[in-house]
Amino acid sequence: MQVVVVGQGYVGLPLALTLAEKNMICYGLDTSRKKVNNLSAGKQNLDQNFSVNMQKILKKRKYIPTLDYSVILKADVVVVCLPTPLNLFNKPSLSIIENSLKKISKMIKKRETQTIKILKAGSFIFLGELDIGIKLLC
Repeated sequence: MQVVVVGQGYVGLPLALTLAEKNMICYGLDTSRKKVNNLSAGKQNLDQNFSVNMQKILKKRKYIPTLDYSVILKADVVVVCLPTPLNLFNKPSLSIIENSLKKISKMIKKRETQTIKILKAGSFIFLGELDIGIKLLC
């Protein structure tokens, strides 16, 4: 199984590394070139309680950090782990998720089969996220 985890922050990175430890091929997709370069070099800034042999996972090519959304063409599952920061009015800003879903949608439309499982992972889901996601993906 090939999994793409979109967002390599405090939720996405541990998830991606855990899946890779379980012998799944996991692409860690992020928009930060600096973060992807650091992860490719085996550097991560997770809590010290999260013990993973990142060098071993990278060497086996089970975890592949990337900036390239085209890895979605290979994916069986896409997990979205992106922030929903609060705006000036204390309402969640969904722009980060919207932008990512637009890119995901373009890749899905290029696939031979357009069936793919997309999951939103994080601490919670705001009302409206699912509606926006469905509209952008259709």
